Amino acid sequence: MPYKVLVIPGDGIGPEVVDAALRVIDAAARRFGVDLEVKTAEAGDVALRKHGVAMPPEALKLADAADIIFKGPIGESAYDVTSLIRMRYTLYANIRPVKNL
Repeated sequence: MPYKVLVIPGDGIGPEVVDAALRVIDAAARRFGVDLEVKTAEAGDVALRKHGVAMPPEALKLADAADIIFKGPIGESAYDVTSLIRMRYTLYANIRPVKNL
């Protein structure tokens, strides 16, 4: 059974960086016999201009069905997308370096 991967390329340099990372992930998956089912969704500034929301319902539906969400850098609407993903799937932590005095 393949792992369902949702790819959100993002904005700016995001698509280029994500494409390079996906080549590495694909090579590793083939090397170790991991089956991936990769789907792509628009989110971020591109989606905001096109659909009026940074994380369209179609992207959320794909995210809900995914085992993995691989998100590239997002532009001005980063908070809308990142915070929604973190809160919806409880993927957030506030970790601060601490020094004992």
